Amino acid sequence: MSITEVGIYTVEDLHAYREQREDMTVQLIDGELIWSPSPGVAHQVVSGELVFLLSAALPPDLRVLAAPLDLRVGERTVVQPDLMVVPRSLVEGSEVEDPPVLAVEILSPSSRRTDLVRKPEVLGRFGVEHYWVVDPLHPAIRVFRLVGETYQSGQVVGGDDLFETKVPFSVRFRPADLGDPAIARPATGGRRGSVADGWLSHSTTHSPVRWGRCSAGAWRCTRSLTATTAH
Repeated sequence: MSITEVGIYTVEDLHAYREQREDMTVQLIDGELIWSPSPGVAHQVVSGELVFLLSAALPPDLRVLAAPLDLRVGERTVVQPDLMVVPRSLVEGSEVEDPPVLAVEILSPSSRRTDLVRKPEVLGRFGVEHYWVVDPLHPAIRVFRLVGETYQSGQVVGGDDLFETKVPFSVRFRPADLGDPAIARPATGGRRGSVADGWLSHSTTHSPVRWGRCSAGAWRCTRSLTATTAH
């Protein structure tokens, strides 16, 4: 599980801790150090597939960058989204300093609360308009879009259902294909699970939950986010 060191830590402290624990992913969120184990195989398989899919779909002025790469949100917040879509003009520097076009997180058992609660709070304040969360174990994707400084839930697509979006660019894929060991498979066939099997969706309520400056009740909020049908 993730370990949080509470305190008013700085970016300098973050770099010092990383030198001590190269076996861990260490991020800084609102002055707190967040430690988590390095990602496992399922996580990296999905990451690689998404890099391939997104790179093929991106317009010529954008590129996709994969972790580990810091996103500098402020003096006391530095996070590492699993994937970031950024302008192709970004070719140097040790970190990303402007809001990416899209941030993507691939869930791990150790990162659930960070990816579903803490990161949406800071990314929303920073102005990252599009945020996707992918569950590799129960294949599903949940899409969030920024409204003001908070995220609103949009599509939730799982299993063999087709995820398709036009914003921030056109792309389509089936979540189940992201971890499929087969080289290719027909577009039709038996269903391999649904979004309801995982925990990206736990409610059929039609009242969207806003993500942003949630604090103590934020985890409960994520348990009742709206599941909607992709159009």
